[in-house]
Amino acid sequence: MGNALEILKALVAYNGEATLNELVRSSSFTGTEVNETLESLHARGLVEPKQGEEWGLTAKGYEVVEALEKLDREKVAKILRTLPTGEGFYFYRDIGQYTGKMASSLSEFHKILDEIEDKSIQFHLDNGDFERWLIHVGDEYLAARVREIASSNLEYTVLRSAILEAVGRRLETFALLLG
Repeated sequence: MGNALEILKALVAYNGEATLNELVRSSSFTGTEVNETLESLHARGLVEPKQGEEWGLTAKGYEVVEALEKLDREKVAKILRTLPTGEGFYFYRDIGQYTGKMASSLSEFHKILDEIEDKSIQFHLDNGDFERWLIHVGDEYLAARVREIASSNLEYTVLRSAILEAVGRRLETFALLLG
């Protein structure tokens, strides 16, 4: 995935749009490698074809590049680590009503968040539990994003979707950085 990071950075250097030939000249990859990487980035919604042979960054692509510039591999590894017993996120419906679900990593948190009942989402959003756990994991950026989403006064099913998208994008950004 190192190719993807280099291509995204090259697109930024070209003010967000470049032809296939420009990207080949500004990278260490062949035309085939650049084309395959662009197709992969397009499938993820990070770039889109423009007129002719031009490719451009999408809004999501710019967001990923911006996030990547603020991260380092060590911090990402810390955020993505599997937490020891007792430090995971335990999903509850209410005080004393454990759902039996526990996430010991950010990727597990994302998976369970997609499956857990709305009552649990409501309980944890109302108490700020998601943000506190994300700060504990080391991802202050994602904690702030979840806090922002939680304060939007939307229905819990809509809030769940927005949080899932934010966590999913963050995991995708980390995957690009770690290659």
